[in-house]
Amino acid sequence: MPLLEDFNLNSFNSPKALDEALMEIAKRVLFGGHFSIDNQLDVYPCDIEFYCHSDKSDAPKWKKDYGMYHTGDLPYFPKCSLFPHSSGIDFRFEDESEQFRASFLIRGYDFDDANARTDKEKHGRISNPTYLWEDLFGSCRFDGQGLNIKWVDDSLKEGTPKLDVRFNLCKYDDHYKPTLPGPEDEPMKGKKNRVQDPKLWRFKR
Repeated sequence: MPLLEDFNLNSFNSPKALDEALMEIAKRVLFGGHFSIDNQLDVYPCDIEFYCHSDKSDAPKWKKDYGMYHTGDLPYFPKCSLFPHSSGIDFRFEDESEQFRASFLIRGYDFDDANARTDKEKHGRISNPTYLWEDLFGSCRFDGQGLNIKWVDDSLKEGTPKLDVRFNLCKYDDHYKPTLPGPEDEPMKGKKNRVQDPKLWRFKR
């Protein structure tokens, strides 16, 4: 996907410019393509969250995303790679030479399954991101035939993603510790000692 391959966190000079770039990626992901797994299962994202973090010590705070799992001394992923973890699967588009991390997590998706046994199982919507483990890797083989997951560009449909804060993500300080609520802060739902991260980096269709 060219939008991911060309993405460079260092090129943005304001939070607004970064937000606009993420919106363009979200439109393509949500309204203009799908993942094809072994040409048998098609996954159409309908709810995604972005994570972007600069590893540069002099980067402005708005380029820091301390809630991101894979930062710091951990190795970089190649662009357009997958990172399964406890919250789901990250689709990575970071760059080691530019010292930034970037990814989106699929929180919800529609599917078309060519191997479904019934019409009811052939199409549907999933809102649990960990189910994607099975749908992406469930046909993985150990006889040397491998697994083929690819992004397919479709005709871009009209639509504007709905914005939201990221699910269950609190605000962190510069030391990767959760920020405690102040007098004017509204605590996270169900977590009175945490503050919701304010970035509107969740996009839905």
